Amino acid sequence: MNIFVVFEISGDNIENIKPILRNLGYYDYWISNELRYDLPNNCMWKQNSSLENGKTEVENAIGTRFLANNNIRLEKLIVLQATPWTGKATVSL
Repeated sequence: MNIFVVFEISGDNIENIKPILRNLGYYDYWISNELRYDLPNNCMWKQNSSLENGKTEVENAIGTRFLANNNIRLEKLIVLQATPWTGKATVSL
């Protein structure tokens, strides 16, 4: 299944987490019918994963990046099945 993750972390560090999640196969946009849909800054999605795997990967990505910094923590996380979906296109390709 495709999964959709929404997370909040303390501080202003979401852009530091997204490259780690991209390396794990997550995307911060969809392309459908030659239209690009950019997701909100604290959301990503992944193909062919499970809800539990998404939860673990986000927790581990944040733990790996900020292991030495006790001031940064995962505050909120929800993992949902990503389909069906609808949205406002950002760019026409």
